[in-house]
Amino acid sequence: MAPGTTTVLSYYDSCLTADDVELLEERHWLNDKLIGFWFEYLEHTVLNGCDDVVLVTPAVTQMMKFASAELLEDVLAPLKLPSRSVAIFAVNDNSSDTVAGGAHWSL
Repeated sequence: MAPGTTTVLSYYDSCLTADDVELLEERHWLNDKLIGFWFEYLEHTVLNGCDDVVLVTPAVTQMMKFASAELLEDVLAPLKLPSRSVAIFAVNDNSSDTVAGGAHWSL
């Protein structure tokens, strides 16, 4: 296993490697795995039991960009968006609909 790729944190559906955590040590941009972990943490601690808010991880947002209409229905159904007061999506600046990527994330 390459240095930095060792899993150092596994929390619900999130796994962070040493490389991910290293981004927090200095003034680096957050990657999608760190944002996904933060959403996961908020969901299970701060928002625990709050059904009014849904946090949509970068991975799900990216999948939504590339999904067919049928697949998109399957992806969105478990989020129960019509019953939520607030939905927060992590969205990046990638304008391509054929290649994953992007440099900056926004909420």
